[in-house]
Amino acid sequence: MYFDRRKYKQFSLKQLQGRWGYAILISFIITLVSSIFDIPQLIRIYSETFRITAETYSQALQTTESLQDLYYELYNRLNEIRNTYGSFFEQLLRGAIDAVLIVAALNFFIKMSKTPEKISLSAFLEGFADWWRALLAFLWKYLWIHIWMLLFIIPGIVKIFAYSQTEYLLAEYKNLSPTKAVKISNIITRGYKWEIFVMALSFLGWEILCAFSFGIGYIFLLPYRKMTYINAYHAMLKDAVECGKISMEDLYE
Repeated sequence: MYFDRRKYKQFSLKQLQGRWGYAILISFIITLVSSIFDIPQLIRIYSETFRITAETYSQALQTTESLQDLYYELYNRLNEIRNTYGSFFEQLLRGAIDAVLIVAALNFFIKMSKTPEKISLSAFLEGFADWWRALLAFLWKYLWIHIWMLLFIIPGIVKIFAYSQTEYLLAEYKNLSPTKAVKISNIITRGYKWEIFVMALSFLGWEILCAFSFGIGYIFLLPYRKMTYINAYHAMLKDAVECGKISMEDLYE
């Protein structure tokens, strides 16, 4: 199969034509929720700024050296623990919530990809019923990607693309288990990981422009990107079935 990312992108714009409304609203919700998780990072930045300011001020006052050293040693130790564990749990929580949001959004966009008719917002809301499957899939992916990362960085990055179709499979096939979805994703992306990577890079210019728009552009970019990825997903899944890599029975447990 020829992985034609230009065709997927052009077709995605045709699919969205006249149906941008709910797609933008869903993108806004996802962007808003994701932005909330940037707040702890900002707090840490301000905290570090305060520490540096306090240190400079303390030196200016020429406080007792031994007490000052003790204070900063304790502060730095506590700060390291807070940043390490706080960052880990923040990333884990953010990843879990993002996974639930993504599966819910894909439930809407995959339905949009199958019909020229307008799709109601209820398709997005119905996707939240799969929250536990999305959560388990995220944890299973997270585990295996980190196991591969412990071996070497490159295999871990490769597995990120190998497991990238998991959420699409979960959104489309409601009886598919999270572990089976990860396994099938690994199968259907064989021979296409580099193409998926290049397709992701092709949106880099848009990402930069969106950054200059204070994030407003993301609510337009996300539907465009999601529909493009869905078109690629449909093509890879169809190719896997036609080539005998998987059977339709594998998708209906």
